[in-house]
Amino acid sequence: MKQVYWWMVGIVGIAAFVGGAIAVMQPRTAVSPKGSEPLANEEISQQTGEDLFTQIPESRETPPPKEPETSDPEAPDPKLTNFAHQRLEVIDQVKAGSEFGRFRNQLQQAIKNRDADFIQSILPPDGLPYGFGLPMTAADMDLTDANGWFWEILEKMTARNSCELNADYPPTTPGGEVWVCPNVTKAFYRQYPPPQDAEGIEYEFSTVIVLGQGVNVRAAPNLEAPVVGILSNELVKLNSSEREKQYEQNPENTPGPIQGWTPVILPNQVQGFVFNRYAYQPLDPRALFEKINGQWQMIRVLAGD
Repeated sequence: MKQVYWWMVGIVGIAAFVGGAIAVMQPRTAVSPKGSEPLANEEISQQTGEDLFTQIPESRETPPPKEPETSDPEAPDPKLTNFAHQRLEVIDQVKAGSEFGRFRNQLQQAIKNRDADFIQSILPPDGLPYGFGLPMTAADMDLTDANGWFWEILEKMTARNSCELNADYPPTTPGGEVWVCPNVTKAFYRQYPPPQDAEGIEYEFSTVIVLGQGVNVRAAPNLEAPVVGILSNELVKLNSSEREKQYEQNPENTPGPIQGWTPVILPNQVQGFVFNRYAYQPLDPRALFEKINGQWQMIRVLAGD
């Protein structure tokens, strides 16, 4: 099931990238949100000086889990960042102590503990709509497996503490509100709207959004490979030919959203790989949450749109 749902977005993206036949709708409002947050330590270089973006400590109810440090302890070589950068600012509208903030805190803890009962309690009775597919049941999500594909999806969608109110999906309850997590896609469209000549989802599929301060780009998809670049909350190009090789080499055992590597091309044309935990794409899964009958529910997962 993991391969069917997670890589469905990539398969659709490849087809559209080649044929340019699938159209998507995206917001065109040019707004520049304020603030962002650095991520955890895995596959991150140690930085000196001030962070590039303003942190929002009041929105952090649960800090992200500490991850093992896997980068070199020395300060990064300036040559590894000597190229043009397309920064992305990602905000978090959730206020500390707010009703949704407390719910998100519970959700993050449940994901950390692999609490299947909690996840089942916030699913719609008729199943969770996921992307363009049919609604999924808890059995489809394989919640009994702590390493199951949907746990990784949940972890990545909620890891960044980057949520905002979503006016694109009116609430089912009058006066209610719908939250989207993460809001990476909305931030991307606000700050980097598609060019007028963009066809289908080629623009979205060709972009990788790397979230984190000092995320290593390695020459090969392993932690022993040399670092060829360092990225901090910014956009780079997907190496589509290398991605197709990944599909061809492991069609039945592709990595999920947390493990594995995303092939990228830096602005200086250097090719490398970013650890999947920090690599997002505009059409990646995003969860919608709404309070229904007095209880917060995950009402839909957007994927591929």
